[in-house]
Amino acid sequence: MTIRGVNVYPTAVENVIRQFASVDEFQVMVTTVEEMRQLEVEIEVVSGNDTEHVRADVEQAIYQALSLRPTVKVAKTGHARAF
Repeated sequence: MTIRGVNVYPTAVENVIRQFASVDEFQVMVTTVEEMRQLEVEIEVVSGNDTEHVRADVEQAIYQALSLRPTVKVAKTGHARAF
């Protein structure tokens, strides 16, 4: 898929997220806002971790790996599913 001019492969996103032991599950979605595709990621953070810190780290890692700024949100346990 192409998002904001960047070719993004789902496995590339998965490989970045799976590097984080503090992320239990995740869900990747592509949305369209004003005819522009955007990447949204919901993560479930393993209990005992600082959710905001993990969210920011995942967001930064995706940006560094793919040159794309996703929206990363923390989901309640049981609400995100791996794609």
